[in-house]
Amino acid sequence: MEIRVSDGITISESFGFTKESHYLLFSSRDHCKRILAHPKREEGDRIDFQLYLHRVLEIGIHSLFRQLTYLGTTFQDRFLRVQEMDAISFIHKTAMLIHLWRFKIEGEDDQKKALEYAQVARKMRAFSEVRNKLEHGHAIVEYVAYDGEGNVTDKAETKATDFTTEESMQRQIELFRQITEAVSFYIKRLPHLSEQGKDDLCKEFLGSSFLD
Repeated sequence: MEIRVSDGITISESFGFTKESHYLLFSSRDHCKRILAHPKREEGDRIDFQLYLHRVLEIGIHSLFRQLTYLGTTFQDRFLRVQEMDAISFIHKTAMLIHLWRFKIEGEDDQKKALEYAQVARKMRAFSEVRNKLEHGHAIVEYVAYDGEGNVTDKAETKATDFTTEESMQRQIELFRQITEAVSFYIKRLPHLSEQGKDDLCKEFLGSSFLD
């Protein structure tokens, strides 16, 4: 038997306890809210927002899977299993969840949604491309050439430059919502969790209210 004392703290029947920090998840959500509240966002704000938003998704999914890993494990096994799970990317974790776990899928509507949401890894890779290029130092460069009269004769920009725009920021928000909706769909159809437990997991680790 285990008793959840507070956020991130669980006490087992042998009186061991697990304490997990969720500071980076919650602070990143706060940073996103702060940037969204700006009436006029600069390039740096848009870059920061997309990096923070990626952090929210990645940490949220890793944290979610740790909670699922805790289920049915002894206190002694837990530390080893968490270390093993942390070696798997959040995209691969999600693919494993969808394709290897069993879910309670009922009705034609559920079946259609399950088929649609099963492709979520593609959206996750597209979502991650923005963070990867920005975080890993890909050039943010615009090139413009003029003739002797000041007319533009040629222009180009790197792909990372497109990721600094307001349009890119809005695309990332939409992808984030689609991804968390898909993962939540499957979590809510796990047969071995209570309805309250599933709702709590989705709200705590996959919530998107901070974007409203």
